[in-house]
Amino acid sequence: MTSHARPVLAFVAAVCCSIGCADPTPPVTALRAVPVDTTSLPSPSFPAVTRSAAVYRESTPLYAPLLGSGHATRYVLYDDGSFAIQFASARNAAELFEYPGRWAVTGSSLTLAFDANPTEPWIATAVLRGDSLDVSYNSDMVGSDFIDGTYVLESGPPVTVHTPPLTVPTTPEFPALTRSGVVYVGQPELYAWVGHDIHLQSRYVLYDDGTFELQFVGAGQSFQYLGRWTRADSLVTFDWDGWSLAGPWGATGALEGDRLVVKYNSVMMMSDFVDGAYVRSPTAS
Repeated sequence: MTSHARPVLAFVAAVCCSIGCADPTPPVTALRAVPVDTTSLPSPSFPAVTRSAAVYRESTPLYAPLLGSGHATRYVLYDDGSFAIQFASARNAAELFEYPGRWAVTGSSLTLAFDANPTEPWIATAVLRGDSLDVSYNSDMVGSDFIDGTYVLESGPPVTVHTPPLTVPTTPEFPALTRSGVVYVGQPELYAWVGHDIHLQSRYVLYDDGTFELQFVGAGQSFQYLGRWTRADSLVTFDWDGWSLAGPWGATGALEGDRLVVKYNSVMMMSDFVDGAYVRSPTAS
């Protein structure tokens, strides 16, 4: 699981393209903060939505640390399965641009597949929590300066997903537990992209002694990542033995009934760990 340097998202007015341009994809350049007198700035203005869609706007200015005040982002999820993340500036209407793509329901979340970078796909996952949309990006997008964040329904009917009944995938290849613990099993498609022809099955084992293993099996191979876990109410915090030159590994898990919903920090995402839901196995010992 490795990462590579990627071009970064463009926000500079001189190189931005408006949504109405023949080529809607903005040029690529480096992000830079621009000093702004925020006392006289109007609210950033987005174009009117001309077809049926759910519009989710950032709950806080996600890109302010990089760009300064006066920018806003939103997701427009159209009923036909297309979407766009749009960027607007209060300083200059010409800095309005978007990244389009296609969205689809995957289990209890949304998968956002961007049209940009077809050889090294830009993919985001969005989890619906009432009228909020929690978006997290894959390592290629994190390396291009996209920022995970929460978007709140602004207009249109909210997107709904069907949460399937809890099922535990069969995992005959996993080793037997050697001590008491609880097992949470990931869905088979979670790491199905690894190596294209290699599908890895994953599971978390939370041992009663406070240690854990993230185990992988598939294609005749097996390996695991170790650490310690703690719990505070429904929040599980994972302290990993592994690390990276880019920084410490970090992950949390939210307990939702029989589900453990795991989210990784940007360092682990750049090492190709994938956020996802794990289902408690009734066969844990």
